[in-house]
Amino acid sequence: MKNNCEKYSLEDVLIISGGGTPSTKNPEYWNGDIPFLVPTDVTGQKCKYMERTSNYITDLGLKKSSAKINPPGSILLTSRATIGECVINRVPMVTNQGFINIQAKKDKVDTEYFFYWIKNNRDHLISLGRGAVYLELVKSVFRKIEIELPSLSTQRKIASILSAYDNLIELNERRIKILEEMARLIYKEWFVKFRFPGYEKVRMVESELGRIPEGWEATNLGTVLDSIESGSRPKGGAEGFSPDGIPSIGAESIFGLGKFDFNKTKYISKSFFGNMRSGLIKNGDVLLYKDGACIGRKTYFDEDFPFKTCCINEHVFILRVNKRISQKYLFFWIDQLWVTQEIINLNSNSAQPGINKPSVKTLPILIPNHEIVTLFDEIVTPIIKMLFTCCKQNIALRQTRDMLLPRLIEGKIDV
Repeated sequence: MKNNCEKYSLEDVLIISGGGTPSTKNPEYWNGDIPFLVPTDVTGQKCKYMERTSNYITDLGLKKSSAKINPPGSILLTSRATIGECVINRVPMVTNQGFINIQAKKDKVDTEYFFYWIKNNRDHLISLGRGAVYLELVKSVFRKIEIELPSLSTQRKIASILSAYDNLIELNERRIKILEEMARLIYKEWFVKFRFPGYEKVRMVESELGRIPEGWEATNLGTVLDSIESGSRPKGGAEGFSPDGIPSIGAESIFGLGKFDFNKTKYISKSFFGNMRSGLIKNGDVLLYKDGACIGRKTYFDEDFPFKTCCINEHVFILRVNKRISQKYLFFWIDQLWVTQEIINLNSNSAQPGINKPSVKTLPILIPNHEIVTLFDEIVTPIIKMLFTCCKQNIALRQTRDMLLPRLIEGKIDV
């Protein structure tokens, strides 16, 4: 036992309950005002706190099920299939049966300290999962887990240190969202609604893409692409984390502007990377996922995010344009919903979904006046730079927090 710690069972220091789900066959139970949390809402959650959910239930749905309201400040822990993911709710919230819901007994344990205890002990919680079809951490097992707790004052100091990092991360996530919305609103205003600077003096004319400003061109992507290339991997595929390897980017990590799942990154050897002749990522590259279940996913890499040196595998295209448009304009163009659907429609192989280089070149694109594209880039570039600066700051913050987490929870650092 660590110095100045006392040993308890979790049932001694926590109020533990489960969730429930109203019947999905009764529409009167759904689309209400009560947040209803499911595990997929939590997996991949970047922030500690949860306010919104993908589903909501009615008061009647709550009454007609085993679900119970969890008051703000509860820890909601996934216990089925994916074990050990957790959030703290900021509003009253209901969970389904894939959760263990936790309220701390305030005289024994600090809520945020226990949140970080879970983070530090996730592997142990997973090891306690049982089940033939999917793993589940049952409440009866969870209740009997033993925990060594320092004094409440020490718990709060530890939680305060770790929360400082999480608060900065959450603030940056909000900044990232606002900056992305700013860039998208400018793009939409100029190139969808055609309210660009000086638009009042420009006549609208008919085109294959509908009415567009005179002097702009409706054409296909092939007329503006300077290159389109894919990458490769060694025989047997890329590997998990390697300190000496080079990140190989696949579609599993591609989610949009400034979004990247580092947990799924694969690596190739430096020697293989050195022999690659295509698929090497540069700042400003637009990436497009070209086959599999998620055709049409795309992202934009810049400012050495997510990695200063990296490449793509054979499931991804790098798109680079000539001087008629910019890389940023290209990203926002193909990221429109209707263009994404056009990409999906290019699927040329029903047995194995996929698109090829010639088909990508047939995609429609609107080429604005060159001066307008240049002005758009001048305005949006500092916004995108700030966005990626926040992304890189969060990488450093998470790394420092994750380094401190086990040392603080396990008492290796004296607070």
